Amino acid sequence: MQVYVECICGKKFHVDREQVSEFDCEGCGRKLVVPPEALYAKLENLRKRMKEGEPGMREAMTAAAALRNVHAVPLLKEGAQSGIREAVNTALVGLCDFPGPGQDVVSDWIGTGMLSVTRLVAALREGKYESGADFICSLVAQDKLKESHVAEVAPYLGDSGSQRSLATLKELRRKYPNLGGILDSALAKLRHLDGSAGAIPDEAKRIPGRESQSEPAARKGCMGLLLALVAVVGMLAALLW
Repeated sequence: MQVYVECICGKKFHVDREQVSEFDCEGCGRKLVVPPEALYAKLENLRKRMKEGEPGMREAMTAAAALRNVHAVPLLKEGAQSGIREAVNTALVGLCDFPGPGQDVVSDWIGTGMLSVTRLVAALREGKYESGADFICSLVAQDKLKESHVAEVAPYLGDSGSQRSLATLKELRRKYPNLGGILDSALAKLRHLDGSAGAIPDEAKRIPGRESQSEPAARKGCMGLLLALVAVVGMLAALLW
């Protein structure tokens, strides 16, 4: 029996289930496994539903996201590019909610510019995805976001109310002092977790070139005090003699 297998990289294959159970993708080298009959039937029904207009696409994306299976990722990719807002939101959240293949797709799209961070954040907000902030923090930790992306995700992290968002924003504040206004505003929303949130870090207060000027000034002040003490001692000694 010929079955249809699609890799998350986009390569598509028709294979004989009786002869092949798994194989390597010719495009990316991933190990592909032929889905069981029951799962394959569900996927085929979802593909048909996706072609039945906007309601069909929305329902199919909800069902595909619930599968949390690598074979559903190509369907979610198609739904995320459908242009139907609710279906796009559901598909993007479904991809973010599937560690490994699903999250890899989102990360790759952001890196190549196929998906804007603004659109991703909108989907996470509108989908009320509880783990959205954690996913964004993971992208930051993996250095997947550019400086311009940081400015876009900061308000979302500030609204999340999570400890991990707080730690991430503090680290970003140290890394990008020129985004101080945006990051400080986001941190201020998390003051209920840490009273110092939103305060300017000490390292951000330093002005390049000024460090070398402060030390000599301090030394000069100490030397002046020492000379004054020596003068007083000298005067007392003169009076005693």
